[in-house]
Amino acid sequence: MPRRSTYADHSRDPRDPRAEEEEEDYYEVFLSFCGGDTRTGLTDNLYRSLVEAGVYVYRDNNELHTGEVFGPELLNAIPRSGILIPILSENYGSREWCLRELTQMMECKRNNGRYMVVPVFYKVKPAHVRHQTGIFGERFRSGTRRFNEQVVEEWKQALGEVSSILGYESEGGQETEMIEKVVKQVCCELEEAHHLTYSMEAKVIARLQEDYHCELTRLVKENRGAEEREKLHRDFQDSQKRTPVPRSMRSDGKMVRNKIQITLHEYPQPRN
Repeated sequence: MPRRSTYADHSRDPRDPRAEEEEEDYYEVFLSFCGGDTRTGLTDNLYRSLVEAGVYVYRDNNELHTGEVFGPELLNAIPRSGILIPILSENYGSREWCLRELTQMMECKRNNGRYMVVPVFYKVKPAHVRHQTGIFGERFRSGTRRFNEQVVEEWKQALGEVSSILGYESEGGQETEMIEKVVKQVCCELEEAHHLTYSMEAKVIARLQEDYHCELTRLVKENRGAEEREKLHRDFQDSQKRTPVPRSMRSDGKMVRNKIQITLHEYPQPRN
């Protein structure tokens, strides 16, 4: 597969206090996985393949241990991502953190159609995930005994929803081929989104320019002073800076495609 025009990596520990001081990141892909099952195998290979294709990926590089506090940073990265990939393995359903991530993923998908969930089933069948049967079901019940019924039902709902989505199954030792298919789908979806972003950005800038020239004409007609015209020009430049730029155009590699929605709310679509 041809390499895309950007390179992105994410290896920062989101529980590092310094992370809060940095600019908010946006990601193209969020990987959710059970580290003990897939971290050094499928997940690592998929992550590297996505990064090599130029995709900006969020992957937690640290395994949570019993007794650690779940910080909000990991869950906050999910709504800041576009494509959500849960890697469902035998022990995924027995891990509280995995289930919380999955629940948030499905909630994002239900509430906003722009999110795409691409499930990967690793050594488990979608039916086993949907109905919590087989080894997956046994470990799910074992790992969720200490939680109240309402929470467990929410997790079951998320498992049922994700297993109903057409995804990828890793079976018969064809992991390499499956990874290639996942990367291909991700890149195709992102390219389509980037083309849409360029179009939307052009419309926003056109509207900004139109409003600027209309206001400037009004100031000139009313014989307003140079100070007001200079202020208008500064405001116009600031507005252009706040206009989102597709990640492939930015030197720092940040993916801010999602911010286009904020700008479009601030500035209506240009008049025909």
